Amino acid sequence: MTHDIRVLLFAAAFASVFCRGAALYAQDDKKNVVTAPYDELVGIMKKVKGYKPLMTTNAVRFQSEVVFYLIKWAKQKHPDADGVLLGHKEWFRASLAVNNVRKEDAPGYMKLAYQNKQDMRIVFKGEEIVKPVNAASRPDASAHIRTWWPKTPGCAKEFRFVDTNSVPVLRVTNKRVITYRVMRFADMIVCDKINGISGRPLTGLLGLVFKVLGEVRVVESRTIVSRDNLQIVRAYCKKGPVGIWAMSTVYPDGHAIKGIPKARPDLQRIASRLSAKPKVQF
Repeated sequence: MTHDIRVLLFAAAFASVFCRGAALYAQDDKKNVVTAPYDELVGIMKKVKGYKPLMTTNAVRFQSEVVFYLIKWAKQKHPDADGVLLGHKEWFRASLAVNNVRKEDAPGYMKLAYQNKQDMRIVFKGEEIVKPVNAASRPDASAHIRTWWPKTPGCAKEFRFVDTNSVPVLRVTNKRVITYRVMRFADMIVCDKINGISGRPLTGLLGLVFKVLGEVRVVESRTIVSRDNLQIVRAYCKKGPVGIWAMSTVYPDGHAIKGIPKARPDLQRIASRLSAKPKVQF
């Protein structure tokens, strides 16, 4: 692969929202989980400001911010709870209401998640979630995330959507069950152990190349937001045994570029920080 192809592979990581294995997440079903009410979701989503949350390239940032607000809410209001259940109806309705968007005008990925009844379980209690190497490496908050829809006769095994706002245009696949771990550090959000998300470019040179290569799996992403609200993302994707790291910048309006803008030493420092692996064990 050429250098440009390796760098542009970052695009698949923007497809969707955030695994140690199915057995671990099956244990989460036994946890005491409370349901996030619609009114609470609306209040939480109103706290998210400074960017367009419904753009596909901002979806992971938006979801992560809401998840951590929900964790804080659950710990305060339901101290005995191990996690939160985020229903597809409540998420869809609240997202539309807060962003003043009609149901028919919702982004394609939102419509598909709603139509397939894709719920989310956030489990934030349990020593098995994160094991810091030392006190300095302990995240401020962490959780296991599972998004899924019920396995019923004739149900879809996956859904796909095309993100025409990305350059190149992307086709993204969500499996029926997606699992990952999310961690919030002082300056960085990390989603890792991702299972169930893949994608491929459809346009340009990469579109031609990926007709042969097929989709790549998203495995990990790390994000830091700059002082001027740029989202710097370092993502890791895999195709078979081959793994690719790549950096990108997402502007508040959802516009994304490969790498980081030139003549920005502050962003260079962020890039260096993102390249250092968090010192945690799983």
